[in-house]
Amino acid sequence: MLPIFLARVEDVNAWAAHVKAHNVVITAEPRTHRDGARSFYCADPDGNDVQIIFHPPIAAAERR
Repeated sequence: MLPIFLARVEDVNAWAAHVKAHNVVITAEPRTHRDGARSFYCADPDGNDVQIIFHPPIAAAERR
């Protein structure tokens, strides 16, 4: 699985809508995790899972 990190929690739903509009298979709908992260999973062209995720500590570190 390949994770792709996003800068803002709002970006998760925007990306989910974007990939759905381009007929990408969503394998797990967006959800908020207990640690405050939010993510969803989709399939790449080879069928591998890709996690699109906002993770608060990683996003904060990127802003520094």
